[in-house]
Amino acid sequence: MKFLLTFATTAIIFVTYAIGADIKKLNDHDTLIILGKYAMQELAKSNCLDFGFDEKCVNYPLIHQVELVVTLEEDGDKKFLLMTATKPINSDEKSFKYTCHACSPASSFFLFKETQKHIKLERVYLDANRMGAWGEADVPKVIAFDKEIIGLLYDTTYVTNGESEQNYNIYVLEGKKPRSVLSVPSGYDNGGRVEESDPSFTSWSSKYKMFGNKLIITSSGIRDGLKFKETNVYIFDGKSFHHVLDNLH
Repeated sequence: MKFLLTFATTAIIFVTYAIGADIKKLNDHDTLIILGKYAMQELAKSNCLDFGFDEKCVNYPLIHQVELVVTLEEDGDKKFLLMTATKPINSDEKSFKYTCHACSPASSFFLFKETQKHIKLERVYLDANRMGAWGEADVPKVIAFDKEIIGLLYDTTYVTNGESEQNYNIYVLEGKKPRSVLSVPSGYDNGGRVEESDPSFTSWSSKYKMFGNKLIITSSGIRDGLKFKETNVYIFDGKSFHHVLDNLH
């Protein structure tokens, strides 16, 4: 079984919404290569069946693509978070092409700590989730609650039968798999199914901001034919988010 490691053209991303720790873009090419090699060693321990892909994948190599690398700094400590997306490499054969709507790569996360002389791999979350479609992984925003609690915020969209639904999903990296701490609707549109003159016409979206452990979501648009704007506030207590305020407008 062959393994390939590539770096996406958008792999090194500047991630905002840092809390407690500073999150910065990683520009050091040498460090990036070192992190990639560490991740590759871990990924190479598993084959395509370990990742849960169709048994046909045994005839094709896996490709591991680096999607995200960020640094997290607080009180002189520096850590790196690297995300990879794994999938069987596309084949020209019609019998196996990993480009369908339900074809989500396996996203893995690797947390490193930098010391004076070494870079140490602290935690590995192999095949952490399957967020994405058409063979491409969804890349989250990184939230650093403190040195030990790192969150991943996904802004997801699901489209079906003339409707689209959006959700904010936040996970924290702990244990063996990321744990869900919040899932709330962030938008909805049924314009592909009903006319704007219909009383049930709905089209709204949201924006969010983080302040400390506080998540503020402002939503606006049309709901059941009526314009609206509302704000919802959620507080993270170290374990989960709690809804504390709504309808501030």
